[in-house]
Amino acid sequence: MAKVQTLERVRYFARQLMTAEDMRAEQDYFVERLRRHNRILHGWGIICGLQVLPDATAEQPWRVKVCPGSAVATTGDEIEVPRPVWFDLARPPDSTEPDCVPCPCPPGPPLASGDEGAATTYLAIRYLCRPARPVRSGQSNCGCGDDACETSRWRDDYELGLLTKLEGPYATEWAEDEQQWLKRLREALKKASSVIGLPNRTVCPPIDYPWVILATVNADLSAPPPPVVLGATPQANLTPLLGPGSGADAQRRPLLRVEDLVKLIGLP
Repeated sequence: MAKVQTLERVRYFARQLMTAEDMRAEQDYFVERLRRHNRILHGWGIICGLQVLPDATAEQPWRVKVCPGSAVATTGDEIEVPRPVWFDLARPPDSTEPDCVPCPCPPGPPLASGDEGAATTYLAIRYLCRPARPVRSGQSNCGCGDDACETSRWRDDYELGLLTKLEGPYATEWAEDEQQWLKRLREALKKASSVIGLPNRTVCPPIDYPWVILATVNADLSAPPPPVVLGATPQANLTPLLGPGSGADAQRRPLLRVEDLVKLIGLP
């Protein structure tokens, strides 16, 4: 029988020789425990903020603004956007860019025109851990690309991207499993007098899918947005595609806090 891999942390003892590997193991243990805690106990989705608002200009007719907010991915990673950030839907970041600080990355080439015209894409965000604060690790001068230079910190960061299809927890089969469990739970709650005996979720395996969708865009991004009226501003042209009632929130998944649930069921 194969042994299941579990988390390990360093056991300290007198006169122990500590190495960088031991220090990393200590960090990895608590990082993975926090991810597991978020994933299993709280779930995943958008906690607050992260609204996508039209903010087009004449030069960037597909530019949007992502508001500050927080989310948790299905991997358990916490995603924090501390300040507004702008993103050009027609020129998503170049995935070949080695490292772009701060987010978002420099824009890539314009999207090619599609034969089918309007298509559905998804503006999404994911957690990134970036190396930061380079320091000299030897006697040599610390220069760009010098092996004697090491980064001394890991920085929590994020990346915005444009997805072309629904995968991972957004796939149809995942949604159907959740709907079936919610249906069983609703039926059991009508008859239950306590939490004992209520159906629980099936096992929550880690999902290697880091993206959280913020907005759905149904448009041909290779062409300018269609004008609403003659002489309309760039932002007005974009509003019908991303504003209220446009369907842009179709794939946004909120992560409800305990406080929110208490208010929903009417407890004081």
